[in-house]
Amino acid sequence: IGAFSPAVTYHAQKIGTGRIVPFASTGPAMFLGGDGTGFGIWQFGGGATFWIKPRFGIRAEVRHHVDYRYNDLNLTSFRFGISWR
Repeated sequence: IGAFSPAVTYHAQKIGTGRIVPFASTGPAMFLGGDGTGFGIWQFGGGATFWIKPRFGIRAEVRHHVDYRYNDLNLTSFRFGISWR
């Protein structure tokens, strides 16, 4: 049904003019619903934010979830969104 995955994120130095800011993230995760419910899952990934305006940007990210309780669960997700500061 869903996932809960709080993450620690490291934002790297700005690239070029500063409009693109790459980042890496990692942290625990928990799937909700189905046979995979519960902790024991770790997620890691990264992406970049492209700042269109000084306070508004578009974000693209890829995350990979690994379930250490069951070796057969590996899930990769792609996420797109907006960012503001």
